Formats: sequence, C-alpha cells, structure tokens
Amino acid sequence: MLDIELVFSDFIGKVPEVLNRKEQNSVIEYLKHLEPLNPTGQTDIMDQLPEDATLGMRALQHEVLEAFKGLHEALALSPEYEQKIFRIWMNFKLNPSLSTPHRHPGSCFVAVYYPRSEEGTYLKLINPGSCLEHEIPEEAISSYNILNSTNHQIPVVGNTLVLMPSWQWHYVETKTPNKRRMSIAFDSLIVDKEWSSDRSKLFSY
Repeated sequence: MLDIELVFSDFIGKVPEVLNRKEQNSVIEYLKHLEPLNPTGQTDIMDQLPEDATLGMRALQHEVLEAFKGLHEALALSPEYEQKIFRIWMNFKLNPSLSTPHRHPGSCFVAVYYPRSEEGTYLKLINPGSCLEHEIPEEAISSYNILNSTNHQIPVVGNTLVLMPSWQWHYVETKTPNKRRMSIAFDSLIVDKEWSSDRSKLFSY
C-alpha cells in the first residue's frame, strides 16, 4: 500500500473583519490623504508608522503584530524570540513591483491589509515546485489540489488581513489595472527578545 507523506509546506493566513467599521474608515481616509503625496503609487518603506498615523492605522498595526505572534507560535518558533514589524509601506495602484512575482527577502513573515474589496483582483501565490507545469500538463489533471496546482489565488476582500511566509513567491493579478486600489504591507523580523528592545541592534543585521 502506498503511503504519501508531505515533506515541505507553505501556508497562508487570513484574519477577516480585522478592524471595526470606524477603524476601517479611518485607515481608508488616511490612505486617501497620502495618495496625492505619492505619485509613484507607493510610499517610502518605513520601519514604524509616521506620527500622523490615525487611530485606525495604529489599531491595524496592533492586529498585525498579534497575527505575526500567532504565526510565530504556530510554527513552533522559540519563545525566546519574537516578531517585530520592521518594514511598512502603502500601495495606491498596481505598479510593476506588485504585478511581477516577488518575495520579501530579509524578513520572516509578510502581512497585507486590504481596506476595501477589489472585484476582479487577486493575490496569487506560486507553487514552489516551479517546473510542475512542464511535468504535469493541465489537461492531465482531473481536480486541483496542493500537490498538482501551479498557483493559488485569493480574491481581494475588504477589511481582510492576509499573511504568508516571506519566502513565498506571489504577485497581484487584476482585470481592472487602472482602477483605484489600496493596500498596506508589513514585513516582520524574527529577533532575540534580549535584542529587540534596542532598535539600533534590531536594524543592524
């Protein structure tokens, strides 16, 4: 009898309705304020929220940290280490860096918050078995599963936080490339708790 054992795994995490309505609207208004100040469609990368961040943005940061903590524990990582947010940026339109497959090197986990739904837009994850489509033709698959799929797509749903490992290849695909859109990305860093209180050490890797 054949036994099949999964030897490696990637994952995706979701937190639906992560903010209350007031906090969600606060985030949207803050992004509307920033959009005309960033004609490239993306803010500079920050290591912490700016001083003028709204209460909704700070509530979101708290929820992201809690989600990173949950992933840390779920992956059985040492309690002597913890997750710290060390990169934050906001996106206002689909630029080439988002629509091209990419990873987030140098970080541990990635979280993306979508403040509102975007019909026809998907976050797409690529199977790490990158040559799969050349070895198993699509017409030979009767039903898709995690062993034979080349990608997995997640529709953009408003007020949802999506989490993934930083090594997961991903990109955004949309049928409405010119439509106004918003997202906020967070990267975490895994650090020794004895170091994490000293930001000069934290960002000297």
